[in-house]
Amino acid sequence: MHDRLPGRASRLTRRDSQRKYRAILDAGIELFVEKGFVQTTMDAVAEKASVSKRTVYGHFNNKEELFSAVVREMCGEGKVLPEEVITSEGTPEAVLTELGAGALANIYAKDMNALFQTVVADSRQFPEIGKLFFDGPVTRSHTLIGKYLTEQVAAGTIKVKYPDMAAQQFLGLLKTDLQMRLLFSQKPRITKALLHEIAARTAEVFLYGVGGRR
Repeated sequence: MHDRLPGRASRLTRRDSQRKYRAILDAGIELFVEKGFVQTTMDAVAEKASVSKRTVYGHFNNKEELFSAVVREMCGEGKVLPEEVITSEGTPEAVLTELGAGALANIYAKDMNALFQTVVADSRQFPEIGKLFFDGPVTRSHTLIGKYLTEQVAAGTIKVKYPDMAAQQFLGLLKTDLQMRLLFSQKPRITKALLHEIAARTAEVFLYGVGGRR
């Protein structure tokens, strides 16, 4: 029985470390969303997570590394675009509508919008956080939609000359003026039905007005 104690102790230590990591990450999300990158300190993170500052630095070397983990947590794979829709057998219009509606729901979620405002406000002083955000969810969204459009062109269902650029144009069309209103704290009333309507109209304009059908 005593032979098992070291292994059990190791598991308990690992579990405790994972719990503290999660607490630090949650604290980082809350503080970065509420206060922004510049105003958030590692001391505040430690206090919010109920751990020592040494423990925080045991998991993250600096604030930039913690912010990177926050972006991955909030904007990681499948959290910005409903990627499972891409593998469905729906029509391009149906797939782009669902992709658009899912993207808008995530983009305009309260915490995500606050994170975006943080990146916009603080990236001039800390360009690395802007690059982190752009190279992560922004680039991944462009790549996924570009890949889908390329596949549809090959299948003969749509006609798009430059799929990668078209993907960027589709995402740009989705934003309408809602993004600007939110950035300027106008607080428009956003509903699931509104976002789906915007996505459906965007898909229609994109396919018929920009790409055309074969």
